[in-house]
Amino acid sequence: MNKDEFLNRLTEQLPQLKQSDIDQLTEYYQELICDGLEQGRTEENIIAGFGRPEDIAGQIKNEYKEYTQILTPPKTEQNRQDYTTQTPITKIFVEAQNLRIEIRQVPSGTVRVLFQPREGVDEVIHTVDHGEFIFRHRMRMFPLNIANWFRFPQRVILEIPENFHGSMRVKTSNSQINATSLPKMSDVQLITCNAKITAENMSADTMLLQTSNGGLLLRNLNGRRLEAITCNDRVNAANCSFPDTLLLSTKNGSISLQDIIGDNIVLTTCNSSITGNILGDMRDYGIESKTSNSSNNLPNYQYPDQRKHLKAKTSNGRIMVEFRIP
Repeated sequence: MNKDEFLNRLTEQLPQLKQSDIDQLTEYYQELICDGLEQGRTEENIIAGFGRPEDIAGQIKNEYKEYTQILTPPKTEQNRQDYTTQTPITKIFVEAQNLRIEIRQVPSGTVRVLFQPREGVDEVIHTVDHGEFIFRHRMRMFPLNIANWFRFPQRVILEIPENFHGSMRVKTSNSQINATSLPKMSDVQLITCNAKITAENMSADTMLLQTSNGGLLLRNLNGRRLEAITCNDRVNAANCSFPDTLLLSTKNGSISLQDIIGDNIVLTTCNSSITGNILGDMRDYGIESKTSNSSNNLPNYQYPDQRKHLKAKTSNGRIMVEFRIP
């Protein structure tokens, strides 16, 4: 059974759920599948481990009879769901605590945050000042239904119109950040801890993607400068182009490259490998590479006429980086 078949069979068994709840459930299993694929498992093997979709749906119905009330409490004047503005915005600042953040592009409109605060649990401050959109969230207390919290985590949705080209800083803790297909911006910062960051199909002059104890999944990114930093997990970068600086750094995790482009590339880790390929001619690069207790296919040389530079360093892990001329 593939992913689409599994999700279709599962959601067909839950007609009583609202579409927003179905979306949250779908994303939960999509992330489990993505994590399994990163570990080298097949899609069919991962899905087989979930069990029958009908059994999962039955468990949800039995254990979470008040499911829709928990995830989507009634709207009240004090329990807003839509945080937006009609004034022009040049800067976005979103900060949350223990909440997953989804960032997506919309074709028109203005900057908007969608979030359902829970009475007695969440506190939100939303302001707009001199073109800066600010959304701050903190938790007054941890929700009582711990099992439901981890199975269907709360999330913040940040919508950005395609005509926005300013800067964005998004920060959370203990939860993932997912950003995909966003408009070109001047500066992007995505920061969390103990969770993964996924960034796909994005362009910005400068990008900072930073977490700890969580992986970085980067696909189809471009701009002038990228810094992607984590520890105790892997970094996967594919089709990323940053001519000024492209830095990928972790500890105790591997670095995997596919068709990356940059004039100044820095790859650093320890106790794991650096593998993949760079688009370009190796003779154009001054190369500094080092590992210990494993193999290294990169030379070490620098000549005065070389304008490009590659630094690859690890320990107790191999370096296997190829160059491919497009």
